[in-house]
Amino acid sequence: MKRSKFLSTQVTDMVSKKLPGKSKDELEIINYGVETFLMNIYKMALIFAAAYLLNITDLLIVMICCNSLVRFFASGVHAKGWLVCLISTFIIQVGVIYLSMMGEMHLSLKLTLYAFSLIVLWKNAPADTEDKPIVNKERRARLRIGALGTTTILFIYSFITNDYVIGNICILSFTATAIFTMPLVYKMYGRKFENYKAFLNTKGVQI
Repeated sequence: MKRSKFLSTQVTDMVSKKLPGKSKDELEIINYGVETFLMNIYKMALIFAAAYLLNITDLLIVMICCNSLVRFFASGVHAKGWLVCLISTFIIQVGVIYLSMMGEMHLSLKLTLYAFSLIVLWKNAPADTEDKPIVNKERRARLRIGALGTTTILFIYSFITNDYVIGNICILSFTATAIFTMPLVYKMYGRKFENYKAFLNTKGVQI
């Protein structure tokens, strides 16, 4: 059993004993959340170690903040394996940083990427997962608006900041997040898309 799985199971067992009123579904959500948190700690420790060696730690922090801001609302595909997730995250985050360092992005490119991201996020966000389908219609609407709003905030900030590298990271981070909500990317990772529909269908709900 993976260490993260073992520890998350231990934490869930402790919660179950301390809070016996928790349902099976609630405990499964807690288990999933703790395991994901632990896996991300290991993953980010390795990525930060690499960023330190590449002398881009400060830019990595900016990239993570920008990416997390939009992804919190938009969600997106998750790799099945820990190693695939690690490699994908490293390539995307470090790739965005080095692309951003190549020179100031032209206004037309900024506008194009912003428009592309808005269209993709409007169509796909929030892009849920098989483990956590987002079935509530009102919540889905709020998350979609949140994804569009945070994307717009980063787009505006890219013009306000005096550091073109930071501005480029803002643009490329929300573009990358939008791409990872697309059905094609889900298919590439061997994941199912629009999982809330499958969940509701199992409950006999017409969509």
